[in-house]
Amino acid sequence: MVLGLLVWMAQNVSSQSRYDKDKLYNLYPAKVSDKVLGYDAGASVILKSLSRDDRKQQWNINELSGSFRFVNVFEDKALRADVDHKALVVTEVNGSDEAQLWSIQETANGVRLVPANTPSLMLVCQKDGRLQLMDRKKAETMEASLFQIRVSAVPMPEGAGMAAREKVYWEDETCFEENKEVYVNLASTSEIIVQADKNGISEDAVSVVIPGAVLYLPLEDLVDFEKEKERLHKEKDKLTKELARSKGMLSNEKFLNNAKPEKVQEEKDKLAKYEQMMAQVEERLAQFK
Repeated sequence: MVLGLLVWMAQNVSSQSRYDKDKLYNLYPAKVSDKVLGYDAGASVILKSLSRDDRKQQWNINELSGSFRFVNVFEDKALRADVDHKALVVTEVNGSDEAQLWSIQETANGVRLVPANTPSLMLVCQKDGRLQLMDRKKAETMEASLFQIRVSAVPMPEGAGMAAREKVYWEDETCFEENKEVYVNLASTSEIIVQADKNGISEDAVSVVIPGAVLYLPLEDLVDFEKEKERLHKEKDKLTKELARSKGMLSNEKFLNNAKPEKVQEEKDKLAKYEQMMAQVEERLAQFK
């Protein structure tokens, strides 16, 4: 029996995040020092006076393949882009909900927040304190689109961070399980087991790189080292071409000036994906030396 082990990389990526997985953060509009993003008894996100006693303004920041999820670990809620109403809300943490994922764009004066699944929009804080999503191209010219992310004085509750990450991981796994038969057929294997790390996987296991995950096949069932090296080299050649194409487009002033912002962001996302896949392929090739 050929057994496949699919290693979901979300937790590994999180460990490299610029945000500490074991800390809480406050999110400030850039020009407001005593107001932070929180939420009320309902689902609406509002500005609130900074308070250590208010748990609804404390956020743990999880990273997943370059995007971020702002999670309130006390109530298992996450910031969500309500694109239909151009609003910011909170909903229960859901690893399958792409509207809970955000791109964080760093600038010299703060960060800008862009819904990962709708890159044509950007979060702004109006003068009256209203938080809304608006056209990204316009928002980027406004100081109202700048925010500060600062470490909170409130400590992370013991075990809360891991519980939040495990919830997201298992929801991602559930999503995978719904399409498991397709992956089994594509991998020409009889069974696939999903896990969040490489525990129990041999260093010489044969791998297949996919965005956000790696599929490992036991070496005892696949012993042709030369074919595996050849396959990885072909994959590397393909990724080299894709990286060159993507970098070429993103360095083309005509493309950057004339393409729609969402098209430019789409190409940036592709480049990040290709770079991640290339790093994984090169790591596997290095094991054969």
